[in-house]
Amino acid sequence: MADQDRDDAFLEAYWSAARRLPPEPAPDWMQRITAEALQEQQRRAAPGDRPEGFWAQLYQVLGGWQGVGGLVAACAAGIWIGFAPPASLPDPVAVVIGDSTDVNLLQVGMFDIAMALEEG
Repeated sequence: MADQDRDDAFLEAYWSAARRLPPEPAPDWMQRITAEALQEQQRRAAPGDRPEGFWAQLYQVLGGWQGVGGLVAACAAGIWIGFAPPASLPDPVAVVIGDSTDVNLLQVGMFDIAMALEEG
C-alpha cells in the first residue's frame, strides 16, 4: 500500500507541474506558418497553374490519375455486375424485358419464416 501512495504522490507532482506550465509553441512558430501559407497562396494564384480546357479541369477536379483510375474501376465493376449479375441478384435485362418471374432474394417464403417463428 505504501508503494501505491508513493506512486500517486510521484504522479501528482508531474500533473501539478503540467498544470502550472501549459504547453506553448515556439515564439517564431506562428510567423513561420503564416509565411508558408502566404507562399502557398501565391503559388496557387499563379496564372500558369490553372489547366486549360474542360477536360483538363475535369481531370484536376476528379483528383488526377488516382481519382480517374478509381472512377474507371468503379464504372467497369458496375457494368460487369449489370450484365452478369451474381446469382443472388435479379438479372436487370430480364426485368426490363419482362421475362422475369417473381424474385425471392431470401430463397424462403414469408409464410415459412412466420411458421418458424410460431413453432419456436
